Amino acid sequence: MNVFSLKKSKGYAYPLTKPKYDKETNKEHPYLQEINGKTQAFALCPACHNPVILVNRIVPQTKSNTLYAKHCKYNVTDLANYDQNSYENCSLANPTNFDEKIKRPLNHATNDIIKDAIRNHFDLLIYHLESATGILFSEKVLRQILKDFESCQGYFYHSINLFNLPIAFLYVVKSQDLSSCKINSDIYNKINIKSKLFTFQSNSNFGKTNFSIIPKNNSLNSNISFYLYDHTLSTEYTEESVTLCIIEKTSNGSYEKTLFEKVINFDGAYYVNTLNKRNKSNSLARSIIT
Repeated sequence: MNVFSLKKSKGYAYPLTKPKYDKETNKEHPYLQEINGKTQAFALCPACHNPVILVNRIVPQTKSNTLYAKHCKYNVTDLANYDQNSYENCSLANPTNFDEKIKRPLNHATNDIIKDAIRNHFDLLIYHLESATGILFSEKVLRQILKDFESCQGYFYHSINLFNLPIAFLYVVKSQDLSSCKINSDIYNKINIKSKLFTFQSNSNFGKTNFSIIPKNNSLNSNISFYLYDHTLSTEYTEESVTLCIIEKTSNGSYEKTLFEKVINFDGAYYVNTLNKRNKSNSLARSIIT
């Protein structure tokens, strides 16, 4: 995993870099401990709160030499005791590819966590998805994505957890109609020249410019759609990416063209931390306001 947590802020996900780890732990016990004559670096898993050990922090231990954390299935003195049940329910344990579509048991704790994040914080999920893709989704498209996600029971997928939920939410569903959505300047600059079937109209709101999509006069029987594909996990599961694709085609299938592709490297730590902060604030309000 490429995140870690600490006793002082259990559940908060810090991006895992050596400077960040050293700064937040002050390079002190119980995070740095000498075991069998070697200094080992530990932290907590943000999801299950079990101890994790850092790999490749100082001395290369794998070919990639990439810094990452992995669960350690033993107690770490003064830090945390290992809990097997928590590990088995951990959303960050044993990550898999979205395309494998392996499902968790029906009673797995992560299933309800995913449902809660969608039901009660859908606006936050969409904010992060729109920021990552550059697409401003219409209510029509959001409604369809929700229906498709529910139809495929995406909340049961072993590969989906809170840290990748925004991109997973769109990845596991079919391609969606882009014509009712708006796009940002980056996408517009790439597809404006390429598109034969659509034109674009600029809109400005609160200092931000986006573009509506309009069929050309002779292109009423055409469509423009988008989807995510090529979910990729790095060797040590420290990086996760998907590719956004936008295509246009005629309804009769006589013409099809890829207008835009972009690799999205998604960092879920900010999303999860914001979600947890909201939950704490909401719990505080409910405890006082009856």
